[in-house]
Amino acid sequence: MSFAIRARGGRLAVLAALAVATGLAGCGNTPDKAQGWGALYTAFQENQAGREARAKADAGVSPQAIQGALRSVKEPLILAVLEESQRTALLAEFGRNGPYRTFRTSTQQTMTFRDGMLTGTRGLGYDLMSSDATAATAMIRARRSGEVNRVYRHLSGENHEVPTTMRCTIASEGADTVQVASGASFSATRMRETCRADNLTVRNTYWVTGSGDIVQSIQWISPQVGKVALQTLRG
Repeated sequence: MSFAIRARGGRLAVLAALAVATGLAGCGNTPDKAQGWGALYTAFQENQAGREARAKADAGVSPQAIQGALRSVKEPLILAVLEESQRTALLAEFGRNGPYRTFRTSTQQTMTFRDGMLTGTRGLGYDLMSSDATAATAMIRARRSGEVNRVYRHLSGENHEVPTTMRCTIASEGADTVQVASGASFSATRMRETCRADNLTVRNTYWVTGSGDIVQSIQWISPQVGKVALQTLRG
């Protein structure tokens, strides 16, 4: 599956403002930021265990940088940390195609979402080419438990797309409160998605508001890249 992206206006100005405001070179690996986002990822995994864990999580990310980006960039923004490398990035919306929204860094790495679910990446090295997750998306956004199939597609060594069909169990893990790096706070239901195919097991976690918005998530990209932790700073 592929989709053409209709870019919105002023992209060069947006990306320049993003790079200046945040001081991040796309998926940067500045040690203090990597350490801070490592703590954030741990806080995600530990169910955001208390204010102290969240305070440690935020320690490596400059609030001034986040607020600077929110002031300078008027586009929707997301904040991301890659699990394996601990590289961090702030991504601005670049284009839309129907329900698909593509965000990119100042150095052109992109992530595409449908209703908050990651459906593709580019520029990460071992990308998620596409993902069919319509049934899973509907169940997760409705905060319902059940089982569905979903398909992940990655490139083979011969540069061919290879689909992996997985059986996914979705379950609610109860109420939670999400504090994002912009300072906003949300009441949410934490949903866990566990997908299996042969010897591969993938676990994704989503924080879903009462209106069905995914404001925070941990989603799988590929075996090599691992997962990405995501927060919506401006939807």
